[in-house]
Amino acid sequence: MILLVGVLLGLIAGNIRAWLAKQSYALPVIRRVELALLAFLPQALVFFVPQTGQFVSQQWAALILPLSLGILVLFVWYNRHLQGFWLLGLGLLLNLAVIAGNGGLMPISPETLTIVHGQQAEELIDSRAYGSKSIVLPVEETRLEWLADRFTVPDRLPIQFAFSLGDVFLAAGVFWTLWAGDTLHHHAPSVVSIRQSYSLQSQRKER
Repeated sequence: MILLVGVLLGLIAGNIRAWLAKQSYALPVIRRVELALLAFLPQALVFFVPQTGQFVSQQWAALILPLSLGILVLFVWYNRHLQGFWLLGLGLLLNLAVIAGNGGLMPISPETLTIVHGQQAEELIDSRAYGSKSIVLPVEETRLEWLADRFTVPDRLPIQFAFSLGDVFLAAGVFWTLWAGDTLHHHAPSVVSIRQSYSLQSQRKER
């Protein structure tokens, strides 16, 4: 959810930036998009589509999630030249570290789960499983607990969710990348091109 917020705010900020510069906004040119699709496809089938996810055991989910994040790290490496992508890579590595340290799933404490789901949290805590991507673990049993899903949004917001420190870096990286866009690098005239144009005009006048 916090990643979606970063995407929306980044697009809004990028368009405002382009408008202030009197230029058209363009998305950044991203390489090896097929790697991102390859990483997202198993996550979608296992974690977001109930019809297929119900056939995947928790053990398989614990293998698919780290593998998917590893592919995304490779995707970030191919696009490390883009502004903000190093923050994306940092966020992925932080999430991958805590997931790998806790059996392949993202840990969330019973206390955090109660804040997000209220009374419904008791059933989830008893099952020790929260969705497919997360697992309920007490703080004292969680490795790298400071990287787990331990942060929550204010109570007054209509949608409640938990997120990790890695998710914060992911959202910040997406925001930065979309804010920078591909506008100023392709539409603004460079100093070299201005000098070349001036030189050609001077030569024509001399003739």
